[in-house]
Amino acid sequence: MATTKRIGVYISENKKRKMNFVDFVSNLSNKGFEFFELDPSKSVEEQAAVDLVLLKLDELAIEHLDPKPKAIVQFFEDYEKKNKNIPILAPSIAQRALMNREDMSKIIDDLEQKLKNVIPIRCPRSLKIVSEESDYTQILDKHGLQYPLICKKMVACGTTASHDMLLVFRESDLHQFQVPFVAQEFFNHDSVIFKVFVMNDFTSTVARSSLPNYDLSTPGTVNFCSRSINFNLDLTKHTVEFPPDNLIKQIAIQLNEMKMYFFGFDIIKRSNSNEYALIDINFWPGYVGVPNVFDLYAHQIEQIILKHQTK
Repeated sequence: MATTKRIGVYISENKKRKMNFVDFVSNLSNKGFEFFELDPSKSVEEQAAVDLVLLKLDELAIEHLDPKPKAIVQFFEDYEKKNKNIPILAPSIAQRALMNREDMSKIIDDLEQKLKNVIPIRCPRSLKIVSEESDYTQILDKHGLQYPLICKKMVACGTTASHDMLLVFRESDLHQFQVPFVAQEFFNHDSVIFKVFVMNDFTSTVARSSLPNYDLSTPGTVNFCSRSINFNLDLTKHTVEFPPDNLIKQIAIQLNEMKMYFFGFDIIKRSNSNEYALIDINFWPGYVGVPNVFDLYAHQIEQIILKHQTK
């Protein structure tokens, strides 16, 4: 690397712990990167001059509850407007869209419409339930949702409760989940979920265990935490057919239009079908299982900077 790359940083403490930020900085500093913490208490003009910004805003999850997080979010929105020539991983507008499950559902629906004639994809329908109803049947029928349904909190990440979900098989059980929430169709997928990690133009796909198949005769409901059901499959005991490379590529290309650069998405293959479903998108995953991840970070960050400098 010919010249030092200056990296601005504002990353939540939670994310720093998950990504082993100390080792991240140490490894990339040895590869010609210099890091500067951005300070929202100062003006945009007072911030250090940088080539790229690494931004992870957990404040987006609670900005409506507290003026301090709201002020931090506003600072970075102003920063982005005044520094259009600096790549920001990722813009606050993209992070906000993935924080809210209703917005994420729209992104997934739009992606399906763009790709349904290109790849075998049929994503689950979802619906925002904003108020308690005596009977949800009419509104679900109107939007074409079929049981089973997964009930999810509106906030998709940034809080512990955002990962607590309820799988229901009949209308009467929907009333167990507190409004507002998103109801999303559940597809049987033979207990396998594919987690795809994307870093700019790099992709890596890992198979992990997921919920078992269910039918509508299942008694009661199924409470689960989406974080705790995913762990690496023993591939010696479970034969897994990975999604086609072109399917992964097409989805990644579409999502890269949001300029996130570091993101992941979850897809499943529907039981007894050739169709795949995109069920979740997340910004800046942990890249668990991706080899030489610090080398990958260094290479991809440099490529993003060079791409912007040559525009």
